[in-house]
Amino acid sequence: MFNKNKQKDYHNALANAFNLKKNRENEAKRFQNIHPKINSIIRVDIQKAIVDDSAIDSTLLNVTDVYKMDSIQTSTSIPLNMRNNDDNVFIPKIELKDIIIPTYSDNDKYDINNINRNINQTIEMDVYNLDDNFDYDISKLYRKKIQTITNVYQESYTENIKPTGFGDFIRGCYFLLQFCSKYKFQPKIIINHPIAVFLEKFYKVFFLNQIVNKPLLRLIPMFTENNWKDSKFDTANYIVDTVTNNKTIGDYVNYLCSLKVLNNTIFSYNIMFPYDEICEDHKKYVRELLQPTKEIQLYLDSTLETLDVYKNCYSVIHIRSGDKYLNDDTKIFDTAYFKKLVYEVNLLICFNPDISYLLIADNNEIKLLLMERFPCLKAVFKSITHIGEGTILEREKVKNTMLDFYLMAYANSINSYTCYAHGSGFSYWCAMTYNIPHKCMFINIK
Repeated sequence: MFNKNKQKDYHNALANAFNLKKNRENEAKRFQNIHPKINSIIRVDIQKAIVDDSAIDSTLLNVTDVYKMDSIQTSTSIPLNMRNNDDNVFIPKIELKDIIIPTYSDNDKYDINNINRNINQTIEMDVYNLDDNFDYDISKLYRKKIQTITNVYQESYTENIKPTGFGDFIRGCYFLLQFCSKYKFQPKIIINHPIAVFLEKFYKVFFLNQIVNKPLLRLIPMFTENNWKDSKFDTANYIVDTVTNNKTIGDYVNYLCSLKVLNNTIFSYNIMFPYDEICEDHKKYVRELLQPTKEIQLYLDSTLETLDVYKNCYSVIHIRSGDKYLNDDTKIFDTAYFKKLVYEVNLLICFNPDISYLLIADNNEIKLLLMERFPCLKAVFKSITHIGEGTILEREKVKNTMLDFYLMAYANSINSYTCYAHGSGFSYWCAMTYNIPHKCMFINIK
């Protein structure tokens, strides 16, 4: 009975060994079938079975001892060889993608923690708002693909609107130059006005426009709003600064958006005040526009010779009594106004007795009255005109008005007296364009 039991145990041990071997083979097949799922080939090194015939206790073979179950190992280790230099190993390829690296402006270098180092650093900003209380979107003009903004000075605009004076025109040119410079538009100035006859750059084109382009030019509108808000005065009532209302610039942008675009260009006329100091490049640009023809140059030289004065060797006293005198609506001057004018001119001459003064005014009557009081003054007595406000323009009157302008352009200083709180644009913008010292007193007589 004992021998039969041992023999039975021996056969059970052989069966278990066989089953373990089959299990290991099945495990190996299972690992070999993994690669279709992970799209790679993994070499499986299966160690030689630890439990084999030699693992059976020798006493069982001789049927001399009881079978010891704890001597059989029921698991095995399966090392996975993943060395990259092994040709049998395939690691999935990783596709590299281009990564967009952001670029940075100089503003990104600004160190907010170091105020002293950054105090002089310029920060570039696209600021479309010139007034904290009013926003406007300049990008609307960009979306209309506008490249050039043209300022056109002529006698009449759509709806029969008449332009303002010559000084207002120059002022509007400076505004446009600054506006275009700030927002990257191309500025252009066209003078389709009778003054063009006396301007070297425009006199030939002026006659052509009257024949060829007149129908088109009639359709040009005018931006009639003005951004002047107030003036600042010193204790003597001289104008020292101008206060502008920048809300009007927003209205101007909206107005430009409403204009018809022709070949990426819009045409209009404005009388806006510039909002920055006038740079020398813009002055040079305007001086080129106002270069006189040979006719007016000869007229100027002849007048200076008659007056016995030389270019840049005299000072101008400019009187701006108002459009009602310039347009011959009246010849009667207010007594208080005239007394104030006499008082101020007398102070000027007494403090500067060695200076030669040339008197320029918007009417001849005031010249006569002042020269009776001050015989040292010199003046030209010729008929002039207001070249805006719908005045009927006669060639000789326009020519004499331009003569006054160029006489001021060759002065070494200009002293202006005006009835307008915003000053006299005719003398101020002449002085600004030709870099002439200028003072303007507001004579406020109520």
